[in-house]
Amino acid sequence: MNTNIAQSVSKFEKRSFIVARWANLVMGIAGVTAAWLSHADALLVDGLYSGVNFISSLVAAKVGESVMRPLSKSRPFGQYVNEAIYVSFRSMILLGIMIFATVSAISKIIAYLSGNKVPELSFGIIVLYSIAMVAICLVSAYTHHRNWLKTGKRSEILKTECQASIIDASISAGIGVAYALAPLLRSTSLKFLLPVTDSIVVLVLVMIMIKQPVRLFQDSLSEIAGKGAHPSIVSAIRDAVEESASPAEYQIVDIAASKLGRFYLAIVYLNPSYPVSAQIMDQISLAIKDACMKRIGLIEIEVVITENQRLVE
Repeated sequence: MNTNIAQSVSKFEKRSFIVARWANLVMGIAGVTAAWLSHADALLVDGLYSGVNFISSLVAAKVGESVMRPLSKSRPFGQYVNEAIYVSFRSMILLGIMIFATVSAISKIIAYLSGNKVPELSFGIIVLYSIAMVAICLVSAYTHHRNWLKTGKRSEILKTECQASIIDASISAGIGVAYALAPLLRSTSLKFLLPVTDSIVVLVLVMIMIKQPVRLFQDSLSEIAGKGAHPSIVSAIRDAVEESASPAEYQIVDIAASKLGRFYLAIVYLNPSYPVSAQIMDQISLAIKDACMKRIGLIEIEVVITENQRLVE
């Protein structure tokens, strides 16, 4: 692993998490407080989402450090999988919040249709809360994105956190707009929807939000399961091998590659045209790794000498 790159990625991740950690704590407390004052479940969902972001930022900082550590006897194949595990568990927690919000909203609608009284909403508090939260979320998203670019787009954690902040801003903005327009229903034939405006907003938000954690969960689970890297990555590795090892002297038998968080893991199968020493193969391996890192970023390479012609179907 390139030590300079590892230190650079870790440095910019720490910068982001310091800002995001306290921003999410403020938003989480504000969301729960505003929900209690305004009787709006949508704000509670927003606050819980921010609370998860606060807690996950504490975990993400540790995960970011762990995946950059060198191989050890306790983890002989590295700790790259930690990042994918973190993303998958974080996604499951967010999905759990959305399921809870959906059940709560549907229950409130059923109670209203059954004739039960629904607490009146305080629209002014909701709109003010939404404006403040959008501003904080956008600052966090900008911070994550800027530091992600500075890592050379290598940090999956920063990319995930940036997306989460953007979604959080969208949620807060949607809540503000919906509640700002809700009072206009009083003078229309849809005024009967006013008592359950909160529940309707929650259901709409869940429909919008759920795609991102589902996709992240699927992607991280695929990485943990060892899904092969995208063909473009394999092609880039092949180009790097051809650049580093003459095709006339080292036939490329096969290339196997997968992705774990910010790292790519690859095995390059070569068939030399003449006997080679261990020293030569070490030099070839380092040359291939350097060429790959210039093309695709962080990667661990293993070179295997073989005559088998079909290793990966």
